[in-house]
Amino acid sequence: MILRGPALAWARQFAAGAGLACLASGLWAQTDDRVAAAEAAETRLDFRAAYELLGQAIRSDPAAAQAYIARAGLHEKLGRTALALADLARAGAAAPDDPQAYVLAGQILRRHGAPRQAIAAFDEALARNPDHLPALAGRAGANADAGLAGAALADYARALALAPGDATLTAEREALRTAQNARRVAQISYDPAALMAPEFRIEEGVAQAPHHLVIIEAGSDLAPLSRGPQEAALAAALEAGRLRVTRMFTYTGQDAAIWANLALICGGAEGYHALHPQLAGEAGRFAIAAIDKAGDLAPLRALVSEAYVKAGLPGDLVETCAFSRVRAVRYLANWSETRDGFAWKGVDVYDHWPVYVWDDTPRTAEAVAAQLAALATPDAAPPEQMTPATMAQVEPAPGPAPVVADDAAARLERAPQPEPDQPEPAADAQPPGADSPPPDAQAPDPQVQDETDRQATLPLDADQPEPAADTAPALVDATEFAPATSPRPISRPLPTSPPEGPPPSPAVPGALLAPVTAQERVPGELRGVYGASLVECIAFTDRVAGAETLDGLLPGLNPLDGPVIGTVLLTSRRMQLFNATGTECGLSAISGPADDAPWQGELACANALAPGILAPLTLTRLPADGPAPRLLATLGSAEPVELVQCRPLGRLGRDAAPLWHLDTQACAARAPVRDTQFLFRVNADGHLVLRVRPTAEPAAPPALPPRLVLDASPWPAAPGAWQDGAWQFDLGRFAEASNRLSLGLFLEVQDQARAVLARLPLLGSSASMSGLAGCAPQQAPDAAR
Repeated sequence: MILRGPALAWARQFAAGAGLACLASGLWAQTDDRVAAAEAAETRLDFRAAYELLGQAIRSDPAAAQAYIARAGLHEKLGRTALALADLARAGAAAPDDPQAYVLAGQILRRHGAPRQAIAAFDEALARNPDHLPALAGRAGANADAGLAGAALADYARALALAPGDATLTAEREALRTAQNARRVAQISYDPAALMAPEFRIEEGVAQAPHHLVIIEAGSDLAPLSRGPQEAALAAALEAGRLRVTRMFTYTGQDAAIWANLALICGGAEGYHALHPQLAGEAGRFAIAAIDKAGDLAPLRALVSEAYVKAGLPGDLVETCAFSRVRAVRYLANWSETRDGFAWKGVDVYDHWPVYVWDDTPRTAEAVAAQLAALATPDAAPPEQMTPATMAQVEPAPGPAPVVADDAAARLERAPQPEPDQPEPAADAQPPGADSPPPDAQAPDPQVQDETDRQATLPLDADQPEPAADTAPALVDATEFAPATSPRPISRPLPTSPPEGPPPSPAVPGALLAPVTAQERVPGELRGVYGASLVECIAFTDRVAGAETLDGLLPGLNPLDGPVIGTVLLTSRRMQLFNATGTECGLSAISGPADDAPWQGELACANALAPGILAPLTLTRLPADGPAPRLLATLGSAEPVELVQCRPLGRLGRDAAPLWHLDTQACAARAPVRDTQFLFRVNADGHLVLRVRPTAEPAAPPALPPRLVLDASPWPAAPGAWQDGAWQFDLGRFAEASNRLSLGLFLEVQDQARAVLARLPLLGSSASMSGLAGCAPQQAPDAAR
């Protein structure tokens, strides 16, 4: 975007944080007269004179930060981003204690689609002034752009503490919360058969009601429900006989959740409505904290007694039901049996809260509110008749259509359910104690990259953001492993974020990925290539040492007669097994590390031979007997396999960088891959163009053009065109395209049936993209619109 005001005014405006109150600093206390004259010249559109005046000011006083900042504004206005950032870097050096230059750099980087570098710039500003409002607001937005919702919300909270009631900050925070919840809801899987026993749920309304709403809550964490559907609207729909409501309560790993859930359940609908406001308020938070910290039930017991009396319930329910240890154990056993019995099918509705399921489909709170409003308006179309355009306004677009299982999958689907691994609890059994894992904190994992060698192409650089990708239904080989019950409850999953990591090369056309349903990431030191034995690690190391192509750096196909898990690749959220059936796993949750338990990751594995079924895989960190990490991998009901890290993922990226062939004169980079030539070139328009030439040219190109897919996410561009014996793709403006490529691990060319025609591992690509940046034509921000 080109700014229309003078450069100095531009600098002041964006130092103020886009509409926030400016925190003025000494940087502007004494402005050189030539800077003011340059501002006047710029107003007259005499840019040459403005440049000359600013140059004179800099030459007369090389430490004059305000002159550098003014010239940076002029550079940015004319689309010379690199020069603007260079002048801001000089301004930062001239005024090392002032945050303004870094704030301005962060604003530029964010507008140009580089949120990770922007975050680093805002970090520098906040290091100089931790309460700098524009820096906090800017970093909040950059974190949101990068997909780091937890960090963004934390920054918004700090910024709003400094500027309470600021309309812009409040609107941005609420928009982020809405989008975050919509993404989470789109990934939740629900099965109406997965309801807990009737004694552990609350039913309201008549059974013949045309609509059914299931609400799943956590009694120890009711604050998020303050943004849920209004109880008045629910009551009106219930009274009209148009809605039936089922309320259920999920276990979070806290003792407090068991007792709070029981208290809500035992009071029925009357007790629930009397107790819920108390548990969601300050008194309830105090009572929950007392249980978690010291096992003190007295504050919660007092709240429950008061609510039950208010609801007119028998007083003995407090001890005989709400605080009965026998009842607590029965509740936890039923929760575990229900959750584990369906979790291997991919049903994860109990792993999130709050959840709203309208007529067997998970919905956002906004979508449920819209449905309730439609029920309350007699002349309005009923929800089932709402148009697609209307529904799009109140809920996210539906995901891919479910995959229909083949015969093998159907046989496994009809097989008897595995029995839960917990025996029937004794009457005097105790509920979980203090060793239950606490819920995860909301702070995001700072390590969000799979390659540690990625090079930034702009000053004030930082890590690049995660790519967005669509989560698709998963496939699994039903004959390769049998379902197994889940282990002990793990820590609370955070809202779902886009998946990452390399997909397998599909064994059949149309293969899809295993879903990633966890916000957490595998720790950076655990990511890499693992082998099931030292022999396999040595074989892989020898393979890498002699590799001449990028795909030669990856594990080869594991033998069919080998162990269930051989040489594998573990990224931040995925694990690829490199077997003949293309088995690949997506991270579903992480537990630990805790004092009494090692790090543990839960994954769901998919396979191209049996669509529609998932099987569990557990990774448990073992004590290291050397510098290399070790993991115990258990796939389904197969025998556990011990894995040792052969090569860290960052080292693999450094191995790959020298294999790329960069030609700066031609502004092109060639990626060596067996049987296919990938050539990236920057054209005169500043677009990144990719030519994909197979070694064996087909007799005739396919009738329908192929598409590009980056780590399961279709590339947002037109399909390829066949030209001079190769497929050619215009990837768009260089800055955005190269940034997107540097985030991925695999770029695939797929035909219309999703069969892979060519595949490029992007390991080490950042250095080549950085080299191409030097010869890519500069574009003014408005030029490509």
